[in-house]
Amino acid sequence: MLGAFLAEKRRYDPGERLLDPWYRGVRSLWRREACAVRWSRG
Repeated sequence: MLGAFLAEKRRYDPGERLLDPWYRGVRSLWRREACAVRWSRG
């Protein structure tokens, strides 16, 4: 659901004029690259 929310936010506010600390934090987490798995179950 978060991905859908962020997509709608970008659609309604493409210039990102309405921002708050929560959105900035979530946006930065969502944009990060996935990390490689460093261990496996063996």
